[in-house]
Amino acid sequence: MMSTDLRVLFISDSIDDEKLIRSRLKKSSFKPIISVVTDVAALLEALHKIWDVIICKFELMFLTWTDAIRIVRDRDDDCPLLVLAISPEEEKAPQVLASGAQDFITLNNLGKLVPIIKRELDDVDSRRKRREAELALAESEKRYRLLIESIDDTFYVLDEGGTILDVFMKRVKTGMKNVNRFSHISQVVPEDIASICVESVQLVKSTGESRTTEFCLGQSLNRRWYSARFTQHENQEHVVMILSDITRLKDTERNLRSASLAAQLYLDLLGHDVRNHLQAITIGADLISQVDDEESRTHLSTQIINSVDQCVELIRHVQRTRDLFSTPLKLRNLVSVVSYEISRLQKGYDFEIENEFNSEYVYIHADSYLEILISNLIENSVLHNTSQQPKIWCSIDKQTDSVELVISDNGPGMPDEMKQTLFDPKKRNVGIGLHQVKQIAEKYEARLYITDRVKGDYQQGLKIRIWFPLPSIAELESAAIDKQIDNLPSDSVGYERSRSDTQS
Repeated sequence: MMSTDLRVLFISDSIDDEKLIRSRLKKSSFKPIISVVTDVAALLEALHKIWDVIICKFELMFLTWTDAIRIVRDRDDDCPLLVLAISPEEEKAPQVLASGAQDFITLNNLGKLVPIIKRELDDVDSRRKRREAELALAESEKRYRLLIESIDDTFYVLDEGGTILDVFMKRVKTGMKNVNRFSHISQVVPEDIASICVESVQLVKSTGESRTTEFCLGQSLNRRWYSARFTQHENQEHVVMILSDITRLKDTERNLRSASLAAQLYLDLLGHDVRNHLQAITIGADLISQVDDEESRTHLSTQIINSVDQCVELIRHVQRTRDLFSTPLKLRNLVSVVSYEISRLQKGYDFEIENEFNSEYVYIHADSYLEILISNLIENSVLHNTSQQPKIWCSIDKQTDSVELVISDNGPGMPDEMKQTLFDPKKRNVGIGLHQVKQIAEKYEARLYITDRVKGDYQQGLKIRIWFPLPSIAELESAAIDKQIDNLPSDSVGYERSRSDTQS
Protein backbone atom coordinates (compact mmCIF):
# COMPACT_ATOMS: atom_id res chain seq x y z
CA MET A 1 0.00 0.00 0.00
CA MET A 2 1.38 3.39 -0.97
CA SER A 3 2.05 5.86 1.82
CA THR A 4 0.43 9.29 1.84
CA ASP A 5 2.49 12.29 2.84
CA LEU A 6 1.12 13.90 5.97
CA ARG A 7 2.39 17.39 6.82
CA VAL A 8 2.23 17.76 10.59
CA LEU A 9 2.96 20.87 12.65
CA PHE A 10 3.69 19.89 16.25
CA ILE A 11 3.55 22.67 18.87
CA SER A 12 5.66 21.45 21.79
CA ASP A 13 8.36 22.56 24.21
CA SER A 14 10.32 19.34 23.67
CA ILE A 15 11.59 17.78 20.47
CA ASP A 16 11.50 14.39 22.18
CA ASP A 17 7.68 14.42 22.24
CA GLU A 18 7.73 14.31 18.45
CA LYS A 19 9.03 10.69 18.57
CA LEU A 20 5.77 9.51 20.14
CA ILE A 21 3.72 10.92 17.28
CA ARG A 22 6.10 9.81 14.53
CA SER A 23 6.21 6.19 15.75
CA ARG A 24 2.42 6.03 15.87
CA LEU A 25 1.96 7.56 12.39
CA LYS A 26 4.59 5.31 10.79
CA LYS A 27 2.44 2.30 11.66
CA SER A 28 -0.33 3.72 9.45
CA SER A 29 -0.60 4.47 5.74
CA PHE A 30 0.78 7.95 6.36
CA LYS A 31 4.30 9.09 5.64
CA PRO A 32 4.71 11.75 8.34
CA ILE A 33 6.60 14.98 7.62
CA ILE A 34 6.71 16.57 11.05
CA SER A 35 7.90 20.06 11.94
CA VAL A 36 8.28 20.95 15.63
CA VAL A 37 8.00 24.55 16.91
CA THR A 38 9.14 25.31 20.44
CA ASP A 39 8.48 29.06 20.74
CA VAL A 40 5.95 31.67 19.66
CA ALA A 41 8.13 33.18 16.91
CA ALA A 42 8.65 29.78 15.29
CA LEU A 43 4.90 29.09 15.56
CA LEU A 44 3.97 32.33 13.83
CA GLU A 45 6.50 31.66 11.06
CA ALA A 46 5.27 28.08 10.58
CA LEU A 47 1.64 29.17 10.20
CA HIS A 48 2.56 30.83 6.90
CA LYS A 49 2.87 27.31 5.45
CA ILE A 50 0.19 24.75 4.62
CA TRP A 51 -0.35 21.82 7.03
CA ASP A 52 -2.55 18.74 6.89
CA VAL A 53 -2.90 18.58 10.67
CA ILE A 54 -1.69 20.61 13.67
CA ILE A 55 -1.04 18.94 17.03
CA CYS A 56 -0.64 21.08 20.13
CA LYS A 57 0.83 19.77 23.40
CA PHE A 58 -1.45 20.46 26.36
CA GLU A 59 1.38 21.06 28.85
CA LEU A 60 3.30 23.85 27.10
CA MET A 61 5.96 25.79 28.98
CA PHE A 62 6.28 28.82 26.63
CA LEU A 63 2.58 29.28 25.92
CA THR A 64 -0.77 28.20 27.31
CA TRP A 65 -2.72 25.73 25.20
CA THR A 66 -5.61 28.24 24.98
CA ASP A 67 -3.32 30.93 23.55
CA ALA A 68 -1.84 28.41 21.13
CA ILE A 69 -5.31 27.48 19.84
CA ARG A 70 -6.24 31.16 19.51
CA ILE A 71 -3.06 31.93 17.52
CA VAL A 72 -3.68 28.99 15.18
CA ARG A 73 -7.36 29.78 14.64
CA ASP A 74 -6.64 33.45 13.99
CA ARG A 75 -4.57 32.38 10.99
CA ASP A 76 -6.19 29.11 9.90
CA ASP A 77 -9.72 28.17 10.91
CA ASP A 78 -9.93 25.09 8.70
CA CYS A 79 -6.88 22.91 9.40
CA PRO A 80 -7.58 20.01 11.87
CA LEU A 81 -6.21 20.93 15.30
CA LEU A 82 -5.66 18.22 17.92
CA VAL A 83 -4.54 18.70 21.54
CA LEU A 84 -2.26 16.01 23.01
CA ALA A 85 -1.98 15.65 26.81
CA ILE A 86 1.03 13.76 28.14
CA SER A 87 -0.61 13.31 31.53
CA PRO A 88 -4.18 11.99 31.97
CA GLU A 89 -6.36 15.13 31.70
CA GLU A 90 -9.48 13.73 30.04
CA GLU A 91 -11.78 15.93 32.14
CA LYS A 92 -10.33 18.91 30.20
CA ALA A 93 -11.67 17.59 26.88
CA PRO A 94 -14.91 19.65 26.82
CA GLN A 95 -13.00 22.86 27.53
CA VAL A 96 -10.45 22.07 24.81
CA LEU A 97 -13.11 21.29 22.20
CA ALA A 98 -14.99 24.48 23.09
CA SER A 99 -11.81 26.49 22.45
CA GLY A 100 -11.62 25.45 18.79
CA ALA A 101 -9.77 22.11 18.71
CA GLN A 102 -11.21 19.14 16.81
CA ASP A 103 -10.25 16.53 19.43
CA PHE A 104 -8.41 15.88 22.69
CA ILE A 105 -6.00 12.92 23.00
CA THR A 106 -3.98 11.58 25.95
CA LEU A 107 -1.07 9.17 25.97
CA ASN A 108 -3.46 6.51 27.28
CA ASN A 109 -5.54 6.63 24.08
CA LEU A 110 -2.80 7.53 21.57
CA GLY A 111 -4.01 4.62 19.47
CA LYS A 112 -6.92 6.84 18.41
CA LEU A 113 -4.54 9.35 16.79
CA VAL A 114 -4.52 7.85 13.29
CA PRO A 115 -8.32 7.21 13.08
CA ILE A 116 -8.97 10.74 14.37
CA ILE A 117 -6.59 12.26 11.78
CA LYS A 118 -8.25 10.25 8.98
CA ARG A 119 -11.67 11.37 10.17
CA GLU A 120 -10.63 15.01 10.34
CA LEU A 121 -8.98 14.91 6.92
CA ASP A 122 -12.21 13.53 5.45
CA ASP A 123 -14.16 16.27 7.24
CA VAL A 124 -11.79 18.94 5.94
CA ASP A 125 -12.18 17.60 2.41
CA SER A 126 -15.97 17.62 2.80
CA ARG A 127 -15.93 21.14 4.21
CA ARG A 128 -13.74 22.39 1.39
CA LYS A 129 -15.93 20.78 -1.26
CA ARG A 130 -19.03 22.22 0.41
CA ARG A 131 -17.42 25.65 0.58
CA GLU A 132 -16.39 25.43 -3.09
CA ALA A 133 -19.93 24.42 -4.00
CA GLU A 134 -21.33 27.32 -1.97
CA LEU A 135 -18.92 29.74 -3.64
CA ALA A 136 -19.81 28.36 -7.06
CA LEU A 137 -23.51 28.68 -6.24
CA ALA A 138 -23.02 32.24 -5.00
CA GLU A 139 -21.09 33.11 -8.16
CA SER A 140 -23.78 31.52 -10.31
CA GLU A 141 -26.49 33.44 -8.45
CA LYS A 142 -24.47 36.65 -8.88
CA ARG A 143 -24.14 36.07 -12.64
CA TYR A 144 -27.85 35.27 -12.88
CA ARG A 145 -28.73 38.39 -10.88
CA LEU A 146 -26.49 40.55 -13.07
CA LEU A 147 -28.06 38.98 -16.15
CA ILE A 148 -31.58 39.69 -14.90
CA GLU A 149 -30.65 43.22 -13.86
CA SER A 150 -29.17 43.89 -17.30
CA ILE A 151 -32.39 42.89 -19.06
CA ASP A 152 -34.52 45.92 -19.79
CA ASP A 153 -37.15 43.88 -21.62
CA THR A 154 -40.64 43.28 -20.28
CA PHE A 155 -42.18 39.82 -20.67
CA TYR A 156 -45.95 39.35 -20.99
CA VAL A 157 -47.68 35.97 -21.13
CA LEU A 158 -50.80 36.46 -23.26
CA ASP A 159 -53.78 34.32 -24.13
CA GLU A 160 -55.32 34.29 -27.60
CA GLY A 161 -57.49 37.32 -26.86
CA GLY A 162 -54.64 39.49 -25.57
CA THR A 163 -55.29 39.09 -21.84
CA ILE A 164 -52.13 39.32 -19.71
CA LEU A 165 -51.78 36.10 -17.70
CA ASP A 166 -48.39 36.92 -16.23
CA VAL A 167 -45.85 39.70 -16.47
CA PHE A 168 -42.21 40.21 -15.59
CA MET A 169 -41.18 43.86 -15.59
CA LYS A 170 -37.83 44.94 -14.15
CA ARG A 171 -38.78 48.59 -14.32
CA VAL A 172 -41.60 50.70 -15.65
CA LYS A 173 -40.52 51.93 -19.06
CA THR A 174 -41.03 55.35 -20.58
CA GLY A 175 -44.43 55.35 -22.25
CA MET A 176 -45.38 51.96 -20.76
CA LYS A 177 -48.05 51.56 -18.11
CA ASN A 178 -47.56 49.28 -15.12
CA VAL A 179 -50.36 46.71 -15.31
CA ASN A 180 -51.62 43.81 -13.23
CA ARG A 181 -52.37 40.27 -14.29
CA PHE A 182 -55.59 39.68 -16.22
CA SER A 183 -55.49 43.18 -17.71
CA HIS A 184 -55.78 43.45 -21.48
CA ILE A 185 -52.73 44.33 -23.58
CA SER A 186 -54.59 47.49 -24.65
CA GLN A 187 -53.89 48.76 -21.12
CA VAL A 188 -50.18 48.70 -22.03
CA VAL A 189 -50.17 50.03 -25.59
CA PRO A 190 -52.65 52.10 -27.66
CA GLU A 191 -55.65 50.37 -29.22
CA ASP A 192 -54.22 50.21 -32.75
CA ILE A 193 -50.98 48.64 -31.49
CA ALA A 194 -52.95 46.29 -29.22
CA SER A 195 -54.90 45.02 -32.25
CA ILE A 196 -51.62 44.21 -34.02
CA CYS A 197 -50.41 42.42 -30.87
CA VAL A 198 -53.56 40.26 -30.65
CA GLU A 199 -53.27 39.41 -34.35
CA SER A 200 -49.61 38.43 -33.84
CA VAL A 201 -50.54 36.22 -30.85
CA GLN A 202 -53.12 34.38 -32.93
CA LEU A 203 -50.69 33.89 -35.83
CA VAL A 204 -48.00 32.51 -33.50
CA LYS A 205 -50.52 30.08 -31.98
CA SER A 206 -51.70 28.87 -35.38
CA THR A 207 -48.29 28.64 -37.10
CA GLY A 208 -45.89 28.11 -34.19
CA GLU A 209 -43.52 30.64 -35.77
CA SER A 210 -42.22 33.67 -33.90
CA ARG A 211 -43.10 37.17 -35.10
CA THR A 212 -41.70 40.64 -34.45
CA THR A 213 -43.28 44.05 -34.89
CA GLU A 214 -41.97 47.54 -34.19
CA PHE A 215 -43.92 50.62 -33.18
CA CYS A 216 -43.41 54.14 -31.90
CA LEU A 217 -45.01 55.92 -28.93
CA GLY A 218 -44.89 59.62 -28.15
CA GLN A 219 -43.46 62.35 -30.31
CA SER A 220 -40.35 64.47 -30.77
CA LEU A 221 -37.93 64.30 -27.83
CA ASN A 222 -40.24 62.01 -25.82
CA ARG A 223 -40.70 59.54 -28.65
CA ARG A 224 -39.74 55.94 -27.88
CA TRP A 225 -39.36 53.02 -30.27
CA TYR A 226 -40.33 49.51 -29.17
CA SER A 227 -39.90 46.03 -30.55
CA ALA A 228 -42.50 43.39 -29.65
CA ARG A 229 -41.39 39.80 -30.26
CA PHE A 230 -44.03 37.09 -30.00
CA THR A 231 -43.00 33.49 -29.37
CA GLN A 232 -44.84 30.38 -28.23
CA HIS A 233 -44.97 29.68 -24.49
CA GLU A 234 -43.55 26.37 -23.26
CA ASN A 235 -47.08 25.16 -22.43
CA GLN A 236 -48.08 25.63 -26.10
CA GLU A 237 -51.34 27.27 -24.96
CA HIS A 238 -50.13 30.82 -24.54
CA VAL A 239 -47.77 33.27 -26.24
CA VAL A 240 -44.94 35.30 -24.69
CA MET A 241 -44.58 38.91 -25.84
CA ILE A 242 -41.10 40.32 -25.22
CA LEU A 243 -41.28 44.11 -25.28
CA SER A 244 -37.93 45.86 -25.83
CA ASP A 245 -37.08 49.55 -25.89
CA ILE A 246 -35.06 50.01 -29.10
CA THR A 247 -34.99 53.81 -29.11
CA ARG A 248 -31.20 54.00 -28.82
CA LEU A 249 -30.82 51.44 -31.60
CA LYS A 250 -33.14 53.43 -33.88
CA ASP A 251 -31.36 56.68 -33.08
CA THR A 252 -28.00 55.04 -33.79
CA GLU A 253 -29.25 53.62 -37.09
CA ARG A 254 -30.57 57.03 -38.12
CA ASN A 255 -27.33 58.78 -37.17
CA LEU A 256 -25.25 56.17 -39.01
CA ARG A 257 -27.45 56.53 -42.08
CA SER A 258 -27.13 60.31 -42.00
CA ALA A 259 -23.38 60.11 -41.37
CA SER A 260 -23.04 57.72 -44.31
CA LEU A 261 -24.85 60.15 -46.59
CA ALA A 262 -22.68 62.99 -45.30
CA ALA A 263 -19.51 60.97 -45.92
CA GLN A 264 -20.71 60.13 -49.43
CA LEU A 265 -21.36 63.81 -50.10
CA TYR A 266 -17.93 64.83 -48.80
CA LEU A 267 -16.19 62.16 -50.88
CA ASP A 268 -18.08 63.38 -53.93
CA LEU A 269 -17.10 66.93 -53.04
CA LEU A 270 -13.42 65.97 -52.96
CA GLY A 271 -13.66 63.82 -56.08
CA HIS A 272 -15.67 66.27 -58.17
CA ASP A 273 -15.84 69.91 -57.04
CA VAL A 274 -12.42 70.28 -55.43
CA ARG A 275 -10.76 68.23 -58.17
CA ASN A 276 -12.25 70.47 -60.87
CA HIS A 277 -10.94 73.57 -59.14
CA LEU A 278 -7.51 71.98 -58.66
CA GLN A 279 -7.40 71.14 -62.37
CA ALA A 280 -8.25 74.75 -63.20
CA ILE A 281 -5.47 75.92 -60.88
CA THR A 282 -2.96 73.49 -62.44
CA ILE A 283 -3.89 74.46 -66.01
CA GLY A 284 -3.75 78.16 -65.16
CA ALA A 285 -0.31 77.77 -63.56
CA ASP A 286 1.01 75.97 -66.66
CA LEU A 287 -0.36 78.63 -69.01
CA ILE A 288 1.15 81.51 -67.03
CA SER A 289 4.63 80.23 -67.82
CA GLN A 290 3.76 80.10 -71.54
CA VAL A 291 2.28 83.59 -72.08
CA ASP A 292 4.25 86.79 -72.38
CA ASP A 293 1.74 89.63 -72.26
CA GLU A 294 0.83 91.07 -68.88
CA GLU A 295 -2.92 91.13 -69.54
CA SER A 296 -3.09 87.34 -70.12
CA ARG A 297 -0.96 86.65 -67.06
CA THR A 298 -3.23 88.86 -64.93
CA HIS A 299 -6.33 87.11 -66.29
CA LEU A 300 -4.91 83.65 -65.53
CA SER A 301 -3.80 84.75 -62.06
CA THR A 302 -7.32 85.98 -61.34
CA GLN A 303 -8.78 82.62 -62.44
CA ILE A 304 -6.36 80.75 -60.17
CA ILE A 305 -7.23 82.96 -57.20
CA ASN A 306 -10.96 82.49 -57.87
CA SER A 307 -10.54 78.70 -57.95
CA VAL A 308 -8.61 78.77 -54.68
CA ASP A 309 -11.31 80.96 -53.10
CA GLN A 310 -14.02 78.56 -54.26
CA CYS A 311 -12.13 75.59 -52.76
CA VAL A 312 -11.84 77.46 -49.46
CA GLU A 313 -15.55 78.31 -49.59
CA LEU A 314 -16.48 74.66 -50.21
CA ILE A 315 -14.39 73.53 -47.26
CA ARG A 316 -15.93 76.25 -45.08
CA HIS A 317 -19.42 75.07 -46.02
CA VAL A 318 -18.54 71.48 -45.15
CA GLN A 319 -17.12 72.49 -41.78
CA ARG A 320 -20.32 74.33 -40.86
CA THR A 321 -22.14 71.02 -40.19
CA ARG A 322 -19.17 69.11 -38.77
CA ASP A 323 -20.77 68.65 -35.32
CA LEU A 324 -24.36 68.31 -36.56
CA PHE A 325 -25.06 64.85 -35.14
CA SER A 326 -23.44 65.45 -31.74
CA THR A 327 -25.28 68.69 -30.98
CA PRO A 328 -28.31 68.15 -28.68
CA LEU A 329 -31.75 69.47 -29.58
CA LYS A 330 -33.70 72.04 -27.60
CA LEU A 331 -36.84 74.09 -28.18
CA ARG A 332 -36.26 77.06 -30.47
CA ASN A 333 -38.59 79.75 -31.82
CA LEU A 334 -38.79 79.19 -35.59
CA VAL A 335 -40.29 82.64 -36.21
CA SER A 336 -37.40 84.40 -34.46
CA VAL A 337 -34.75 82.45 -36.40
CA VAL A 338 -36.43 83.01 -39.79
CA SER A 339 -36.92 86.73 -39.09
CA TYR A 340 -33.30 87.13 -38.01
CA GLU A 341 -31.89 85.30 -41.05
CA ILE A 342 -34.03 87.33 -43.47
CA SER A 343 -32.82 90.57 -41.87
CA ARG A 344 -29.19 89.41 -41.94
CA LEU A 345 -29.27 88.27 -45.59
CA GLN A 346 -30.95 91.49 -46.76
CA LYS A 347 -27.83 93.34 -45.66
CA GLY A 348 -25.73 91.38 -48.16
CA TYR A 349 -28.17 90.66 -51.01
CA ASP A 350 -30.66 92.75 -52.96
CA PHE A 351 -34.02 90.96 -52.87
CA GLU A 352 -37.63 91.68 -52.00
CA ILE A 353 -39.26 89.69 -49.21
CA GLU A 354 -42.92 89.06 -48.38
CA ASN A 355 -43.64 87.38 -45.02
CA GLU A 356 -46.76 85.75 -43.64
CA PHE A 357 -46.50 84.32 -40.11
CA ASN A 358 -49.71 83.24 -38.35
CA SER A 359 -48.04 83.15 -34.92
CA GLU A 360 -45.33 85.06 -33.12
CA TYR A 361 -44.06 82.04 -31.18
CA VAL A 362 -43.63 78.68 -32.91
CA TYR A 363 -41.34 76.32 -31.00
CA ILE A 364 -39.73 73.31 -32.64
CA HIS A 365 -37.04 70.81 -31.67
CA ALA A 366 -33.86 72.23 -33.22
CA ASP A 367 -30.32 73.40 -32.47
CA SER A 368 -27.81 76.00 -33.66
CA TYR A 369 -27.95 74.50 -37.17
CA LEU A 370 -31.47 75.85 -37.69
CA GLU A 371 -29.90 79.14 -38.83
CA ILE A 372 -27.87 77.27 -41.46
CA LEU A 373 -30.99 75.49 -42.74
CA ILE A 374 -32.91 78.77 -43.11
CA SER A 375 -30.03 80.81 -44.54
CA ASN A 376 -29.11 78.10 -47.08
CA LEU A 377 -32.70 77.98 -48.37
CA ILE A 378 -33.07 81.75 -48.71
CA GLU A 379 -29.54 82.27 -50.02
CA ASN A 380 -30.04 79.54 -52.62
CA SER A 381 -33.27 81.22 -53.80
CA VAL A 382 -31.47 84.56 -54.17
CA LEU A 383 -28.15 83.42 -55.70
CA HIS A 384 -29.77 81.34 -58.44
CA ASN A 385 -32.46 83.93 -59.20
CA THR A 386 -32.10 85.44 -62.69
CA SER A 387 -35.00 87.90 -62.34
CA GLN A 388 -34.29 91.61 -62.51
CA GLN A 389 -35.79 91.95 -59.03
CA PRO A 390 -35.42 88.71 -57.02
CA LYS A 391 -38.35 88.13 -54.69
CA ILE A 392 -38.85 85.69 -51.82
CA TRP A 393 -42.16 84.66 -50.27
CA CYS A 394 -41.84 83.22 -46.77
CA SER A 395 -44.70 81.87 -44.66
CA ILE A 396 -45.00 79.99 -41.36
CA ASP A 397 -48.29 78.19 -40.78
CA LYS A 398 -48.74 76.71 -37.31
CA GLN A 399 -51.12 73.73 -37.34
CA THR A 400 -52.37 71.25 -34.73
CA ASP A 401 -49.31 69.01 -34.41
CA SER A 402 -46.91 70.48 -36.97
CA VAL A 403 -45.77 73.75 -38.50
CA GLU A 404 -45.21 74.36 -42.21
CA LEU A 405 -42.41 76.63 -43.37
CA VAL A 406 -42.69 77.67 -47.04
CA ILE A 407 -39.99 79.55 -48.96
CA SER A 408 -40.82 80.44 -52.58
CA ASP A 409 -38.97 82.49 -55.18
CA ASN A 410 -39.47 83.99 -58.65
CA GLY A 411 -36.32 82.39 -60.04
CA PRO A 412 -35.93 80.17 -63.13
CA GLY A 413 -37.45 77.14 -61.40
CA MET A 414 -36.62 73.51 -62.03
CA PRO A 415 -38.19 70.78 -64.23
CA ASP A 416 -39.82 67.81 -62.48
CA GLU A 417 -37.13 65.29 -63.45
CA MET A 418 -34.51 67.50 -61.83
CA LYS A 419 -36.62 67.97 -58.68
CA GLN A 420 -36.77 64.18 -58.20
CA THR A 421 -32.97 63.93 -57.94
CA LEU A 422 -32.37 67.28 -56.27
CA PHE A 423 -31.13 65.79 -52.99
CA ASP A 424 -29.38 62.75 -54.45
CA PRO A 425 -25.68 63.20 -53.52
CA LYS A 426 -24.68 61.05 -56.50
CA LYS A 427 -26.37 63.44 -58.94
CA ARG A 428 -25.18 66.71 -57.38
CA ASN A 429 -27.53 68.93 -59.41
CA VAL A 430 -27.10 71.71 -56.86
CA GLY A 431 -24.45 73.00 -54.48
CA ILE A 432 -23.64 71.62 -51.08
CA GLY A 433 -26.00 74.03 -49.30
CA LEU A 434 -29.24 72.19 -50.15
CA HIS A 435 -27.71 68.84 -49.22
CA GLN A 436 -26.89 70.28 -45.81
CA VAL A 437 -30.50 71.46 -45.56
CA LYS A 438 -31.67 67.88 -46.08
CA GLN A 439 -29.26 66.55 -43.42
CA ILE A 440 -30.41 69.11 -40.86
CA ALA A 441 -34.09 68.52 -41.68
CA GLU A 442 -33.66 64.77 -41.20
CA LYS A 443 -32.14 65.35 -37.78
CA TYR A 444 -35.18 67.46 -36.83
CA GLU A 445 -37.48 64.74 -38.26
CA ALA A 446 -38.86 67.34 -40.64
CA ARG A 447 -40.39 66.51 -44.03
CA LEU A 448 -39.07 68.46 -47.00
CA TYR A 449 -40.76 68.85 -50.41
CA ILE A 450 -39.88 70.77 -53.59
CA THR A 451 -42.74 71.97 -55.84
CA ASP A 452 -43.44 74.72 -58.36
CA ARG A 453 -44.40 78.13 -56.99
CA VAL A 454 -47.07 78.29 -59.71
CA LYS A 455 -48.59 74.86 -60.24
CA GLY A 456 -47.91 73.52 -63.74
CA ASP A 457 -45.34 76.20 -64.65
CA TYR A 458 -41.94 75.43 -63.19
CA GLN A 459 -40.38 78.49 -64.87
CA GLN A 460 -42.23 80.75 -62.42
CA GLY A 461 -39.95 79.68 -59.58
CA LEU A 462 -39.55 77.06 -56.84
CA LYS A 463 -41.51 76.45 -53.65
CA ILE A 464 -39.76 74.63 -50.81
CA ARG A 465 -42.06 73.30 -48.08
CA ILE A 466 -40.85 71.92 -44.75
CA TRP A 467 -43.07 70.40 -42.05
CA PHE A 468 -41.61 70.40 -38.54
CA PRO A 469 -43.25 68.35 -35.74
CA LEU A 470 -44.47 70.48 -32.84
CA PRO A 471 -43.58 69.66 -29.22
CA SER A 472 -46.30 68.62 -26.79
CA ILE A 473 -47.60 70.88 -24.04
CA ALA A 474 -45.74 68.75 -21.48
CA GLU A 475 -42.48 69.23 -23.40
CA LEU A 476 -42.99 72.99 -23.52
CA GLU A 477 -43.66 73.16 -19.79
CA SER A 478 -40.70 70.90 -18.97
CA ALA A 479 -38.37 72.94 -21.20
CA ALA A 480 -39.60 76.17 -19.61
CA ILE A 481 -38.86 74.81 -16.13
CA ASP A 482 -35.40 73.56 -17.17
CA LYS A 483 -34.73 76.78 -19.15
CA GLN A 484 -34.05 74.69 -22.26
CA ILE A 485 -36.03 76.99 -24.53
CA ASP A 486 -34.93 80.20 -26.24
CA ASN A 487 -36.82 83.49 -26.57
CA LEU A 488 -39.51 82.27 -24.20
CA PRO A 489 -42.14 84.93 -23.35
CA SER A 490 -43.79 84.70 -19.96
CA ASP A 491 -47.20 83.75 -21.36
CA SER A 492 -46.18 81.47 -24.26
CA VAL A 493 -46.80 78.17 -22.48
CA GLY A 494 -50.14 79.45 -21.27
CA TYR A 495 -50.94 80.47 -24.83
CA GLU A 496 -50.06 76.99 -26.08
CA ARG A 497 -52.24 75.37 -23.42
CA SER A 498 -55.26 77.59 -24.14
CA ARG A 499 -54.80 77.00 -27.88
CA SER A 500 -54.71 73.24 -27.31
CA ASP A 501 -57.80 73.37 -25.09
CA THR A 502 -59.68 75.38 -27.72
CA GLN A 503 -58.79 72.93 -30.49
CA SER A 504 -59.74 69.91 -28.42
